Amino acid sequence: MAVPVGGCVRLQGWLLDNVVVPAARSYGLEEEYAYLRPSIKKFPVGREQERMALQAGFSRAVHYPVGFGLMGCLVATK
Repeated sequence: MAVPVGGCVRLQGWLLDNVVVPAARSYGLEEEYAYLRPSIKKFPVGREQERMALQAGFSRAVHYPVGFGLMGCLVATK
């Protein structure tokens, strides 16, 4: 699974920067949400998650993209 389609990534970033974090700020919760965008950028996706699961000792690992690749489900078997 590749990184999500560019338009989806840009929209997600825009929404976080312009809707989610400002809304959180208005409730005094900016710090609780401001980490999301940098965290999402660093989080391993797709094949990297599969590789990590195999290195951790799982015998099989498959990553299924969800929501145009903005999310996913890793299924690993011991």
